[in-house]
Amino acid sequence: MEKQLAKTKSEDWKVSFVPTENQKNEVERWLKQEREETGEGFFCNWNIIDEAFKEKKIATISIERKAIGFVIWSVRQFSATIDIVEIDRKYRKKGAGRVLITSLLNLLAAKDILAVDLQCSPPSSERIWRKFRFIDFPLGGDGEAGSNKWMYKILVPYLKPRFPDNGEVVQLWHNEPHHTIGSSPDIAWSLKFKKNTRELVKPIIYPASRDWRIKWIRNNEVIKDDKIKYFEKEIDFGRFIVIRSLPSR
Repeated sequence: MEKQLAKTKSEDWKVSFVPTENQKNEVERWLKQEREETGEGFFCNWNIIDEAFKEKKIATISIERKAIGFVIWSVRQFSATIDIVEIDRKYRKKGAGRVLITSLLNLLAAKDILAVDLQCSPPSSERIWRKFRFIDFPLGGDGEAGSNKWMYKILVPYLKPRFPDNGEVVQLWHNEPHHTIGSSPDIAWSLKFKKNTRELVKPIIYPASRDWRIKWIRNNEVIKDDKIKYFEKEIDFGRFIVIRSLPSR
């Protein structure tokens, strides 16, 4: 068996976004076995996993039609969360996880999902997600809730932060307005629009709490200064602020 596993290559893994009943039963079998033998794994979340199979919100990865891993995710307006991912213990460190997650990220990007977040559980998974270029949430963001670290990855080209002196600007503080009086913003963007439109050349995408302070300035005139949730309608009230366009006023 070990020799057979060692010979598997990336082209041997088959990812399915419409898993079969047999694949579900196989996942349940090895999850249950893992719990009985080690006390670890995600069999304790079987109700969630079973529901994901029913709602087609799960992908499996197989070798010779045998499901040896899965990933579950949830989608909001512009972003998604990877909720659970696991590979059968016998097939870890063989490349299956890399193929599975890469396939999911490609699918989400194709569906106009701009960013993905996740919670590092167990904490040892952090090194794996860093290989996929996930980075830490900013201190104080919505992703800081709980004992495990939250990380994120932006999937599309986006506007990089820059502190400009004038022009049109969006500024952001990593705190609520009443905590930021008299303080400088933590991050800012110099806006550039497509010709003859108010659509940004690249969108602003940034992990943030909906209660953080945001300020919109044009030629030194403050257009709006309030909490994110009161700013503009094109904001994902998950864990990200997403701004693709702004009105003329």
